[in-house]
Amino acid sequence: MFMKRTNVALVVEDQPLIALEIEQILKDAGWRDILTFVSAGETENWLARQLPSVAVIEASVQDGHCETIARMLSDHAVPFIVHSVENEGRRLSSPLRNCKAWIEKPGTPEMFVAALGRRFDGF
Repeated sequence: MFMKRTNVALVVEDQPLIALEIEQILKDAGWRDILTFVSAGETENWLARQLPSVAVIEASVQDGHCETIARMLSDHAVPFIVHSVENEGRRLSSPLRNCKAWIEKPGTPEMFVAALGRRFDGF
């Protein structure tokens, strides 16, 4: 299946205030096209047709774990950060382990900037 690569920064977060904060961090880092989803199902449907340039995902959202999302991103070499209350060690056997950085909540803007600047070419 043909998937269109976009210049979008994808955010998967079901907490509205946290999503807004991540969007602002991405805007401050130069991203203009940011797409936010609150559910794994919606995100997976979008990813079946399009690919972002980068993603920040929660390990679990309102309708389940984001392991399929992580697998889809990894399969297409899309760099992503996991931002979660879950401890990184719990996910070492899942597709989430392919993240470029794991930021435990509450993450600071400086943590995102450090991870983004260090991990993503062209960011």
